[in-house]
Amino acid sequence: LQSCGRYLLYTPETAMRTDNLLERMARLKNAKSLPLRLEIMLEDAYYQVKPPEGKRKAAKERDPLELFIQHITCERLYKDEDEDKILKFVRKLPWQNTQATLWLKKYLLDLSQHANYENLYLIASLLCGLAKYRDAFVIEVIDTLLEHIQTTIERNDFREMPLRVRQAKLLGELYNYRLVDSGVIFDALYQFIGFSGPTAYRCS
Repeated sequence: LQSCGRYLLYTPETAMRTDNLLERMARLKNAKSLPLRLEIMLEDAYYQVKPPEGKRKAAKERDPLELFIQHITCERLYKDEDEDKILKFVRKLPWQNTQATLWLKKYLLDLSQHANYENLYLIASLLCGLAKYRDAFVIEVIDTLLEHIQTTIERNDFREMPLRVRQAKLLGELYNYRLVDSGVIFDALYQFIGFSGPTAYRCS
């Protein structure tokens, strides 16, 4: 049940049979006097496959503008060969809308969800083109990226290691596009080598 129960329950060919087996298991559990440990294990397996109706979260309805920003930054940016087209889409966003800029920054830096390691240069390329028109926003994105790097190092969660690698890769691509200088790179390297030790600025 725990390995493939949900797949069998929601596959049309096996849904009815799996549902009958689950109901039969629930009836047998209630009819027999089982040890508490075994009863808890059966309940966990049952509710993992078929959660109670009341505990299912309703899908949050999102703003169409947010969905559009997510589409162009998480999908079109990596698939569209014409980088200038993506830049035009971004430039046409309602920049007077503060929420739109927050969404754009969020999805550009949401590296754990969509980012392909080999294509992270596309984010740096987009920011490089955007810097001519929205330099304050690009600076804010870079600052936020540096804050995210600092936060992930402080948490030191092994599950975030792929995220940290992508963040470092993006920082390197920003240097390649001349959006950050060597001082920022060396400071980040000092942090990676010995966190809480001296930074590049303290050593200079």
